[in-house]
Amino acid sequence: MERRRARSEKRNTASTVHAGAAGKFSHPRSKSRSASPSKAKGPAKSQQILFDSISPLQSAKISGLAAVLAVSIAVFIYAFGLFQGGLEAKDAFVQSNTWTLNHLLLGLHRFFYPAKKRFPIDLPADVAPWPSFRANCENTGFVNMRTHSKGGADAMYWSFQTGRGIFSVPAISADGHVLIGSADRRFYAIDEASGLLLWHINTDEIIDSAAAIYKSNVIFASGDGHVYNVSIDTGRLNWKFAAHHSADTPDENQGYTCGDVGASGGTSTWFEGQVQISPIDGRVYVGNDDYRLYSLHANGSEAYSFHPGPLPYGTIWSGPAITRSGSVIGTAMNGKYFKLDKNGKCIWFHEEMNSISSGPAIEADLQLVFLGSWNGIMRGVNHTTGNTVWTFSAGDSIYGGAAVDPIRRRIYFGSQDGVFYALDSRTGKSVWRFRVNYPIRTSPALAADAVYFGAANGMLYALNPETGGLLWAFDTTEDPDHREINASPALGHASVIFGSEDGRIISIPYRHCLKEATRSDPRCHTQLSEVTVGSVDGRRLYYLHPGGMISPRIPNDLSIGAEFHIRLLVVSDNKTRTAHVIRATAELAPPTTPLTIDYLSTSGSILVKPKSFLESATDYNLTITVFDNSISSTRQTFTFRTAPREPKQAFPEGFATNSSKVTAIHLYNLKPSYPPSWISLNQIGFDSVNLLISTIHRIKRNDAPIGSPTSYYVWIAAGLLNPNTSITLDPTAPTLAPGILTLHADGTTFQLQSQFSLITGGPPIPMTGFTVASRFDSSSSGGGGGAITFGMAPRSQSWMSWSSWCGDSLSSLLGAIQTNMCSSRGRIVTVGAVRGRVYDTPLAERARVRAWAVAGVVVKPVGWIGADVEVAVRIARRTTPRGDQPAPMFAVALFDETRETPIYLDYKNAMTIAVDAATGERLVQAVFQLGGGGRMESVREDRRVRVIVMADLHPIHNSVAAVPVQ
Repeated sequence: MERRRARSEKRNTASTVHAGAAGKFSHPRSKSRSASPSKAKGPAKSQQILFDSISPLQSAKISGLAAVLAVSIAVFIYAFGLFQGGLEAKDAFVQSNTWTLNHLLLGLHRFFYPAKKRFPIDLPADVAPWPSFRANCENTGFVNMRTHSKGGADAMYWSFQTGRGIFSVPAISADGHVLIGSADRRFYAIDEASGLLLWHINTDEIIDSAAAIYKSNVIFASGDGHVYNVSIDTGRLNWKFAAHHSADTPDENQGYTCGDVGASGGTSTWFEGQVQISPIDGRVYVGNDDYRLYSLHANGSEAYSFHPGPLPYGTIWSGPAITRSGSVIGTAMNGKYFKLDKNGKCIWFHEEMNSISSGPAIEADLQLVFLGSWNGIMRGVNHTTGNTVWTFSAGDSIYGGAAVDPIRRRIYFGSQDGVFYALDSRTGKSVWRFRVNYPIRTSPALAADAVYFGAANGMLYALNPETGGLLWAFDTTEDPDHREINASPALGHASVIFGSEDGRIISIPYRHCLKEATRSDPRCHTQLSEVTVGSVDGRRLYYLHPGGMISPRIPNDLSIGAEFHIRLLVVSDNKTRTAHVIRATAELAPPTTPLTIDYLSTSGSILVKPKSFLESATDYNLTITVFDNSISSTRQTFTFRTAPREPKQAFPEGFATNSSKVTAIHLYNLKPSYPPSWISLNQIGFDSVNLLISTIHRIKRNDAPIGSPTSYYVWIAAGLLNPNTSITLDPTAPTLAPGILTLHADGTTFQLQSQFSLITGGPPIPMTGFTVASRFDSSSSGGGGGAITFGMAPRSQSWMSWSSWCGDSLSSLLGAIQTNMCSSRGRIVTVGAVRGRVYDTPLAERARVRAWAVAGVVVKPVGWIGADVEVAVRIARRTTPRGDQPAPMFAVALFDETRETPIYLDYKNAMTIAVDAATGERLVQAVFQLGGGGRMESVREDRRVRVIVMADLHPIHNSVAAVPVQ
């Protein structure tokens, strides 16, 4: 997936090995959420200390005699401590010592009961059940063992919480290490039986590619541009390889190509490809965003790099397949698929006119390779010639790879159309299909008696591979707006293990939903009617929650700032038919506010937005009528009731807006749910975004009636999440923009409006009409001193939306066409969810800001007939800086005072900042236009501009200037 640019030079978090303090273990019925960035990762309760603290054994493998002696001493000390002092002393002793005993016991357990004894399965004791992305070098995703039909070990359900979302697949070793990376920039080793953290490694960027096991080591890649080889037992670093070719770095090692293709660099050196290892010579293969497939020797030195071509986007997200002769079959996002010999020389090279993110899967006996692409085509390719043998069309993009069933001669895969398919691998003919109505981006994991896959509804499914019948489904949802399973599952010794959008690593025993002791778990479903929405043939309108969850009704207690995402679902012959909404109407009763309608892409969806807040505690009817491309109309009325006023106001006095104190808001966990292609392109990229918003001016309207909402000018900038969970401004990002935040009279509900560009990797994404609507949840701030948050569903949902023209840039146009994101109105309209919190700016930042003051502001017309306006601001030091204290990040926020609207422009490029070497003064200049951008309107005599000078998140000057007519 395309992500934020690697910024390793800004961070000093070297690849350090830690044995704890990063995750949280969750018992079967506990509810664990993604840690808020403002909260420390350390434990606050004894249960957390049990599982969060540093393991003194690192690998938890010790000699038998030492284990017995250590545990005996620990038990004696622990028991002795429990009988000393009063109740408080005992509780303190438990909190500070239980973790040590726990990990010593784990070490003893792992020594005397290795994985083969703990998990009796059909594989040899020294064979890892899932050593790489697709279980083997041929990418079949198949392990010849029984999971569903065999009783097996009495495994337990567990989940382990990381700091951000997970898109990578775990590798599982023979002795029970679960090895996986997260968007929190850490790589984890977790005990397969218990879910306890064994060790973790910090890297300098997010990790969203799968690792691979080679002998006693695990090899993984990070967005920081490095490949790491570490010991499975200890996490000790053996070697580290750096990608070396990007767009702006000349390199004599251009790499091999197929045909007459000139090698060039990519957008970054981000590793997004899955790691694959050749069993013949231990060669490591992994793709990079610098348009390279790297081949590394087992010692970490480079063997060669292969360049599949740059256009339209030559990055490699998949993991290559290795044939039995050692040749390599790979794919790239520019639609190229190719076969190389083990030295990198081209054997064949073909092109599909659409992106390919799925890894090629080989059926060696049939000499076929299976490839899925974003145009919905699954093809069987002759692996000797590369020629297509057969094709099959799904209803939408195919993101993940296929699982190859050599027993039944079938392949299995999912599609973004919400259907899971089984095809005859010899002919490509459909055998059966299973519909979930949510995008399926995972690559399935296949056992001898069950096939497993996850979907965007947070469900993990187990199907009978013979018939396609449901064996069971497990609902992993904790937050309904952040619940997608887009990380492919892996088959462990006794459980299916996978990562989730909410940052959890989850282990579900194969028979958890069938065994008498656990089948009553409410998260388990064995009836098809319990897990399908829109299963009946016909046409119906559905309400979609911000995170994409489909519902036949709008929920009650709805926020008064809500928006309404409505989808037309047409089902016929157990197939979801593509619906294109041509026109729609929306009526609200009682009509307390006007409505607007935005049309989404080919998903048959519309977004209905109230122009102002709804009324609290009011019963509403929302009637929607849509006309689609089948020349049919569908009409439906949704009934709902809005939430009552919160008894406790988050901001009864409004927001702070002065230089010493601002109300700062941190937006994170951006989740665009529709169009669904955004997730395929960018899930981890959006999830890793941090936006900081500060309130800098209150708009006073003398004619506003009592009880009206209050509006504020705000300043928005991109932030960087540091390893200690603090946020700092990112001076390299293009995201600098003003906006308006409107706070309802209830002091809790708000709406944010702005427009800016955002980088999540690759070219900037234009976000015109960016809006967030939510309500602050102040319940956690009382008593315990917790942060004020929003978007933590179901307590507080957040609606996020933006739009942009399909042709804003060439890359936008190509992407919109290729991913079906462009609506019939020529726009990409995006809806989704977001989380946030009120962020307390650090004291050090405030002290740094107070050292500066504005010495002068000049506003004057420039250009042809004075149509443009130039503002020049001189900023001088007030005090002598202490030590090497850096200067703040200066900017000028501009607002059309006459219209009371922000002036939107590309602030990053429109502003120039010059430094006087002698005095250290800064001169900030920007040129812009007032009014609607037209030259005639901008020469009015009543032009007034509000100039707010920003130092980091703080306004250090706020004035209104009349622009003289030239």
